[in-house]
Amino acid sequence: MSSTSSPLGLGGPPRDIVDRIIDHLHCDTNTLITCALVARSWTPSAQFHIFSTIITHPDKPDRTMGEVAVWAKGRRVAQYVTTLVVQPFRTTTCPVIRTLELALPMMFIPNLRQVTLRNVYIRVHAGMAPPSQIRSASFRRPLTRLSIVSCRTQHNSFLPIGDLLCLFPAIDQLHFVNTVCSWEPPLESSSWFTFLLTGIRVRELYLQCEVDRMSHSGFKGFGHIIQRADPPWPLRTLRLSLPGMPQFPPLASFLNHSTKTLVDLRVDVIPSMLLPILDGVRPPTSEYWRTPILKEYISLRIMQLNFPTLLSNVPINDRAAVLAAFNDVLDANVELVLSAPPQLRTIIITFYVGTWDAQIVQVVRGLSAWRRLDEAVLRLRHLRSVTCIILEAGGLDVEAQIDLLRLPDIPSSSYLRTIASSESSRNTYPGIVAHGLPGATSAGLVRVAVMN
Repeated sequence: MSSTSSPLGLGGPPRDIVDRIIDHLHCDTNTLITCALVARSWTPSAQFHIFSTIITHPDKPDRTMGEVAVWAKGRRVAQYVTTLVVQPFRTTTCPVIRTLELALPMMFIPNLRQVTLRNVYIRVHAGMAPPSQIRSASFRRPLTRLSIVSCRTQHNSFLPIGDLLCLFPAIDQLHFVNTVCSWEPPLESSSWFTFLLTGIRVRELYLQCEVDRMSHSGFKGFGHIIQRADPPWPLRTLRLSLPGMPQFPPLASFLNHSTKTLVDLRVDVIPSMLLPILDGVRPPTSEYWRTPILKEYISLRIMQLNFPTLLSNVPINDRAAVLAAFNDVLDANVELVLSAPPQLRTIIITFYVGTWDAQIVQVVRGLSAWRRLDEAVLRLRHLRSVTCIILEAGGLDVEAQIDLLRLPDIPSSSYLRTIASSESSRNTYPGIVAHGLPGATSAGLVRVAVMN
């Protein structure tokens, strides 16, 4: 069989297969158009789309990062690669990568700007030069996005993460999600730590972790770097999952007194009752969430909060447990709003209501902290809106919707509507918000987007 080809020497689909597709689908216009778009990806004009992402597998001999570097060396098509994904070939394994291995593809892929590490075991490279010697290395470059997702580290230490960050002088978006590692005080004397205080800049930081990994989330490491960075990171967006554990760093630990650039802050509060109970540790109080330093962040315009769905370890028929979980989150949100600077323009609260029944709805309507939240909202003189995103079962992806709406920049969005005080008597999700925030609702501040 013959096949199509491009000037870059890339094979295309066999011609007889293309002919059969066209013959079979000549009456099915929509499918034929789809096939035509797929076939077009073999044309020179679409080479960028073909090669924009390369996926490597450390546990597959012909797909390691070293093999990718060999492939990319001297190939013109390597210039089209912008994204590198490192993940296991077998879903049951967690293969090892060494920090300096990432330098190999970066040496030969000139436009690589996004890197994702997923479900791999990160080790320190024994032969890696001291950070001070790699500052001007050819493989060291800025990234638009670095994602470290569901990874583990050598000795469960933050050390490999710090070693890895030394490869990038600037990162637009840094996502650190469900990765197991711990911070130890002696790490502050490491050469990479001193280097990172002046050698890296991050504009958007996302730190998320599941409940069962919170004690080894690695968040403290980022907190120590942020606190001592000089000059401070030019953070515009900060997202954190915080459990309110006394042994866990509070929000203030991730804020630098010299930073004045933060525009968008999101805090996902994890109910304390979902966390492991440690002997001798008192439960978190509302004081834990008070963050006076936020008053100094006069550039802050958006505060995003959450109202979580019930998790499996909260008995849905235990009214007291449900009440405690929801009050815990609502109290934390009140303290965060009270800590907000007066220039704040938008508050976004995401409600996850996939498992709520009539009993839960009544419990939520009756939470005592609603009144305090309403009063806290009305204190913000420049506030333009309180947008409540209500995600029902089967709803659209919340992160995608928030990015799409970028509230309140699209006030005419079809997703949004301003609710009226009269809705407070209705047993609906918008009615819960109207009942809980009567003052803000009467002032026309409260808007609702229901995703279902």
